[in-house]
Amino acid sequence: MSDRDELAEIIGRHEKPGFTTRFVGSQQRTVWDCVCGWKSDEQVGFDSIVAKNHIADAILAAGYRKPRMISTEVEALALPEGAVIRSLSGDVFEMHEPEYGKPYGYGIAEESGTFIDGWHLPATVLYTPEEPR
Repeated sequence: MSDRDELAEIIGRHEKPGFTTRFVGSQQRTVWDCVCGWKSDEQVGFDSIVAKNHIADAILAAGYRKPRMISTEVEALALPEGAVIRSLSGDVFEMHEPEYGKPYGYGIAEESGTFIDGWHLPATVLYTPEEPR
């Protein structure tokens, strides 16, 4: 299953809300009960921010994240040692300690490192050591 199909399936699990009237505290409200079992305590419609946040939470819980981009040497310097980036040209680098105050990385097919500069930026951060692989 492609990422797109999986994402569409997650959204589909939440697209047909059920509206019900029940007491929330001492007030009777028409609230949204999602087909997944989640129940809103607020009076909402399907297009409300509460409903949208519920679906966004389900997408994030499935592990979807927007790729982080870096576009400056300062951002590259802030990456921890061991972070992996894909450069604008498609080269992949593992970041190491800066040299001469400049971001430095080893490419996958290189035996020596290179400075990460304007030729390689912007770049997509593929992995940082504090993230699960």
